Amino acid sequence: RLDIHTSNGAESFTNYVTKEVLKKAAGSQGEDAVRRYEKEYIKISFTS
Repeated sequence: RLDIHTSNGAESFTNYVTKEVLKKAAGSQGEDAVRRYEKEYIKISFTS
């Protein structure tokens, strides 16, 4: 369940919406735009 009232939930929701907007706005270059966004802005953390 996505809880946008938590920092992780809000960040996940923001990333999802941003990637969908990039895909639509960039047209045929949408997937490349998403990869560039992920590389630059999405922080990957590992938890145990």
